[in-house]
Amino acid sequence: MMTGNISPPLSHRCMTLGQVVATDEAQVEVFLEPDYESSFQPSDTVELDGEPGASAELTLRISSVDGYSGNVSVSMTDIDPRLSTANGDMIDFTLNPQTVSVPEDGSADVTVGLQTLLPIREDKTYFASVQMNDESGNATQAQKTRTFQIEVDGFSPRTIEEF
Repeated sequence: MMTGNISPPLSHRCMTLGQVVATDEAQVEVFLEPDYESSFQPSDTVELDGEPGASAELTLRISSVDGYSGNVSVSMTDIDPRLSTANGDMIDFTLNPQTVSVPEDGSADVTVGLQTLLPIREDKTYFASVQMNDESGNATQAQKTRTFQIEVDGFSPRTIEEF
C-alpha cells in the first residue's frame, strides 16, 4: 500500500467576489496491485545458423513489479508455423527452468534454447513466443506472453568441388 498527499492538494473553493472562503484538502491512498513483467536479454532477437546441430540461446528475465513474489511457469507458444514441415520441426526449443520463483522486488531468469534440427536453406526471420503463467495467484494478470525473433542464417551444404 502506498499513501501520500496529492500535489497540488485537491481543493474545494467557494468563491465570493473572488475570495476563497473555504478550502478542503483530501489525502488519497493508492493501492498498487502486485504484478510481474518480462524482457529478453540482451535483446528480443536471436541469431541461429540453419545448419542442423547449430544452437543459440537467449534469456527471458521475469521481474517483480509493485511487490510481486511467486512462481511463474513458462511454455513455448505461437511458434511460427513455417518452422514445421512434413519431415518434422526445423527448430527444437527448450526452456530451463520451466518454473521460476520470482522474489519480491527481484527477478528470475529462464534460458530459452534453440537447436536447428533440419536444414534451413534460406536466410529468414521467424517468430516464437514464451507464455508465462503466475502459478501463485499473486499477479494482477496471471497469464502473459513475450515474443522473440529468430534470424536464421541459411545453410548451404558444400559440394565436393569446393574442397
